[in-house]
Amino acid sequence: MLEKYSLPISQPAISSYSNIAIAYSILEGNAQKDFDKILCDKYVTIYYDSSEEYMQFSFPYFDHWCGDREATFYQEVNLQKGTFVDLNIDLVRFIKECIKFDTYIHGECNFKEIDLDWTYTDKNKDSDYYLISGYDDNDQTFVVTYCDENFCVKTNKISYSLMYEALIGVPKENIRLFLIKYNKDTTIELNFKSIIRELSRYVYSENPYPEYHYTKIYGIAAVEKFFQTVLEKIENQEKIYPRYIKCLGEHKLLMLNRIRYLISNNLISEHFENDALKVYEMSNAIVNCLKVYNKTLDKTYFSNVILLMRKMIFVERKYLEDVLFELQQTIVV
Repeated sequence: MLEKYSLPISQPAISSYSNIAIAYSILEGNAQKDFDKILCDKYVTIYYDSSEEYMQFSFPYFDHWCGDREATFYQEVNLQKGTFVDLNIDLVRFIKECIKFDTYIHGECNFKEIDLDWTYTDKNKDSDYYLISGYDDNDQTFVVTYCDENFCVKTNKISYSLMYEALIGVPKENIRLFLIKYNKDTTIELNFKSIIRELSRYVYSENPYPEYHYTKIYGIAAVEKFFQTVLEKIENQEKIYPRYIKCLGEHKLLMLNRIRYLISNNLISEHFENDALKVYEMSNAIVNCLKVYNKTLDKTYFSNVILLMRKMIFVERKYLEDVLFELQQTIVV
């Protein structure tokens, strides 16, 4: 019997990192009109970690899942490629059965192996992240979401056979599949304590996971560290990783959306929208300057960028401190 099945996903506002974009698209695709409530205490902070190779400046990945009621099932299946053969596991059937039980499949695959018209966001990587959210037996295809070379999230159909080759083609001994299931029965409410806690951690650069002793720099201090690195790159006429540039703009966009939602619920004063918009516009100006700099390596952009960076951090820190004060006065913590 031929079957067709698909799970809800959205076009995420975050696309600087494909794995984070995928988590976002699952949450928004399922929560829909309630997603703004989730956004109020998610993707709030940002980190800088010089020890990372590909994610030095990023949103914390597990911010979307750690302790969440929204996703009650997040399981990793990690099997050696030979095990699939030894146990006679039908990988395509396994994926289809997961989707039938409302479970997304996420992981890494090698799109080069199947010679598709896609390119990696990281040219020196051998694999990239994907999400499988549906299948159709009529044309033997999976519904696959991924990020292209321009950091745009795309969803396309890919045949069962080609997707199998992409999974097997990852240059690692194991095939890692992450199984994600959204809890449809969850009640999503504004968590005021969590909103204040996460905003405070961003403003005062606190570790959002105090139970873990990470060496990462968090919050506004991470933005300052990123800016310091940018200025060093410009001084040495070195390119800045485009992924990090895009991440900066995305973070300020989400903060603007968060502030607008809090205002719409009469939790903070309306004038904060102007502050958040001003920070977002300054971040866009910085992003555009850095994009042009990457093409030209022209050091004359140094003075423009440094002035914008200093002003943006000053404005953001000041208005978010005021937002926190109002929230603490409005809400009994």
